[in-house]
Amino acid sequence: MTRRATLSQVALAWLLRRASNILLIPGTSSVAHLGENLASADLNLPDDAVTALNGIVDSVRKDSVREATTQSAIRAGGRKEKAMTLIQNEASS
Repeated sequence: MTRRATLSQVALAWLLRRASNILLIPGTSSVAHLGENLASADLNLPDDAVTALNGIVDSVRKDSVREATTQSAIRAGGRKEKAMTLIQNEASS
């Protein structure tokens, strides 16, 4: 049986599965949304879905670090070459 879930439910279920020490405090604007949020606790995500979501987050995290490193080099008065050196150093660590 396939169960349909909202994007919010998938996100909450993924976060709950990621670690047992995470305390989620989702906002809600209605009783219906509260029920939707609570239902995410009963959503069992397949392992392949969790793996895919983890991969997306890891990719975004790497892009964010690269962007922050570049911006840091630029703010420090560095030129593009300095920024590229910092990015390469970050990638190799």
